[in-house]
Amino acid sequence: MRARSARSTTLPDDLKAKLLPEEQYKSVRPIADGEAWDKTVKTLPRQWQEHVIINMKQ
Repeated sequence: MRARSARSTTLPDDLKAKLLPEEQYKSVRPIADGEAWDKTVKTLPRQWQEHVIINMKQ
């Protein structure tokens, strides 16, 4: 099953300017293991705090 692309929608130019460049989407693929994703996504806020925010304060 292939996911439908949201790219078929026409966006205003101001929103298009906020999107990632098209070439950065070329390796995108659907999440294969939903259970693993659910487990991982719960750890993201703490990882963000430990690895990103702490470096922003320096």
